[in-house]
Amino acid sequence: MGSVWLAEHLTLRTQVAVKFMSERLAQDQEYVARFTREAMASAQIKSPNVVQVFDHGIVDGTPYI
Repeated sequence: MGSVWLAEHLTLRTQVAVKFMSERLAQDQEYVARFTREAMASAQIKSPNVVQVFDHGIVDGTPYI
């Protein structure tokens, strides 16, 4: 669905993973809705074995988690 990058949260100064949806799929509203559902479902999981979701949205037309 996209790519995952290691980044630094600028205000918290911690390493985070950011998942970006591919540009091709970002043009399809069904895939964007699916990506949003993935973010919402993942944010509900509280486990030391699962990454914690802090945010999701769209920047310059690219959805991210």
